[in-house]
Amino acid sequence: MQLPDEADGWRDDNCTAAAGSAAAGVPAAVYYLHAASNATQCRLANLDFNKDNWNIAYSPENVAFDRVNSSNSRQLSVRLKGTTGARMSSKDGDQLYGAWQVQARVTGAPGAVTAFYLRSNDVYPNDKAGNFSEIDVEWLNGNPAREPGSLWFNAFTNSNSTGELLIPPPVYQTLLGWPTNKTAINSFVTYTINWQPTYVTWAVDGSHLRSMRNGEFRTWFDMGGKEQSAVFQSPNLPSRATISMWSDTSRGKKPADMFGGVLDAKKGPHFSYFKQMRRVLCEKPLPAGQEAAAGPAWLTASVKGA
Repeated sequence: MQLPDEADGWRDDNCTAAAGSAAAGVPAAVYYLHAASNATQCRLANLDFNKDNWNIAYSPENVAFDRVNSSNSRQLSVRLKGTTGARMSSKDGDQLYGAWQVQARVTGAPGAVTAFYLRSNDVYPNDKAGNFSEIDVEWLNGNPAREPGSLWFNAFTNSNSTGELLIPPPVYQTLLGWPTNKTAINSFVTYTINWQPTYVTWAVDGSHLRSMRNGEFRTWFDMGGKEQSAVFQSPNLPSRATISMWSDTSRGKKPADMFGGVLDAKKGPHFSYFKQMRRVLCEKPLPAGQEAAAGPAWLTASVKGA
């Protein structure tokens, strides 16, 4: 699944107009299908990387918004200097369900963790956060990963992990048909989280790599090798897009307990880069009495002869 640019979406009134126009064809939803589309409007809400759109929780000196060539869009760079990185979240409120997509090229430094995720609050660490929801894409270059540029997918419902999955480069290269010299470290890659009431999927360059559906029984092994299990339930708290870069090295943990491995703080700084944040947000109810049989007023296209 690849989300389009803002200019590719129809105006809301085109759905109604096209439904009664034989010349225009029948409107058909493309790119995205929401499980509650009969009751909910979804909309494109792409988010540029500029300082007005993001709250920086700490170390703003490690965040830069750089203009991309001569275009109006910007690229985000996040720096890990010593053991200090940064964390930032979108300013435009929390949403419940939809799709979030971003392009990223991340550092491969052992001990450095880069993350793109949806989070219902900004309280850390997790054991201090109360009840929270989270859906993660993280890039690991060490523990429990054995190879730099490994992908880590997970979700939290009611503050509990519902199934961790680590995908090393040789595996995702095979699944995606990539050459062996292409990884998440040396290439900009598109990552998409599709969050629905009954399931969550993770996609890389438009290809699904993981899906979890309500009621599925999941088992996995934690970093200590202990088997864990949970019945998946899609996260159910409104959340916001969050990006962070950090290291466990300064947190007083034993090396075996450091998520992402041990960082050599004398090396660096290390950088990860993000661009083209695209979103489909599905928080707006349809007006009373309005049906969505022709598709909700978002992401539609005229299909000739349909």
